[in-house]
Amino acid sequence: MKTFIIVLGAFMLSLSALDSSASENRGVARGQWTCLFALGESIRRHTPSSSSLSPGFAEATFRVRPGGRVSGIVASGSTPEHAALARSIFASSRGPKNCGEHLLHQTLTFH
Repeated sequence: MKTFIIVLGAFMLSLSALDSSASENRGVARGQWTCLFALGESIRRHTPSSSSLSPGFAEATFRVRPGGRVSGIVASGSTPEHAALARSIFASSRGPKNCGEHLLHQTLTFH
């Protein structure tokens, strides 16, 4: 399992690649780092700065398809509402068109 950590200002995104044949076989190419960085920015943009939910967390596993589309989101959290918010964040996020296919895992902490 490879973990990609991307720091975007105060937001740190740690994407854990669970299954990434392109990156496993040839190392993560520059284009894939660009893809993951852009995906991280998209996730950050779609993560609300505040919500009416109590503090908590959510974990999600999702697939980034070639072309940057996110699909197959499976999320759990400290409450069903936290999991639903995570699903919404990832469903609205996109990587750039140069993305290869990756299976990723992300944990979000809500304050």
